[in-house]
Amino acid sequence: MKNMKQTILEYAKVILVTVILTYGFLFFVQISHVEGQSMEPNYHEGNIVLVNKQFYHYDDVKYGDVIIPMVIIRRFECTLEKTKQAVVDMFEKMY
Repeated sequence: MKNMKQTILEYAKVILVTVILTYGFLFFVQISHVEGQSMEPNYHEGNIVLVNKQFYHYDDVKYGDVIIPMVIIRRFECTLEKTKQAVVDMFEKMY
């Protein structure tokens, strides 16, 4: 019985440490997938990239840096939600 309690306690410790480290990591870094061709030639469709969320607090943006303004993109996407399908359909007809 004591051995079972120790095993459960060990598992709980491992899970707790894993959760803490994961959330700590995700506070600074975001995992993103590249969609489309807007970041070529540096990144290509389907690439997985790590986005440094804290970069702008410590350093200035330089020429060639890839910037992902998530708040702006999300707001833009929400604003255009009503016309999104019409724009996608028009794009598909053109190309």
